[in-house]
Amino acid sequence: MGLGATTRRFANTCVDVERETGRWEKGRWITGKPERFDIRANVQPAPPDTIQRLPEGSRRDGARVIFPRAGSRVMRTAEAGDGGHSADLVTIDGERFEIATVEPWRQHKRYVATRFGQ
Repeated sequence: MGLGATTRRFANTCVDVERETGRWEKGRWITGKPERFDIRANVQPAPPDTIQRLPEGSRRDGARVIFPRAGSRVMRTAEAGDGGHSADLVTIDGERFEIATVEPWRQHKRYVATRFGQ
């Protein structure tokens, strides 16, 4: 079974994504209504080596690795190069996480999410 088929087969968790929206008006940020969408993904606990690569302030208990299905919408991180936007917030099994990093993983993307509000 190929990687794409494996990802489709195990991408059975519904991840609710919340994205901050808004606009700049006369030099001030005006917050809009949050955009919400769902993706299907394979979600796993983050292994220790992944947690070690996170910035020290983000190394919280319960980090998750998210492998979205091919064709899913791209999630935002707060890293430079993401247009200065806030990171997307995701809800997985009733718990809230913030997208901390995105890494290439073979032909796909691998997101690392840390607990939000700890």
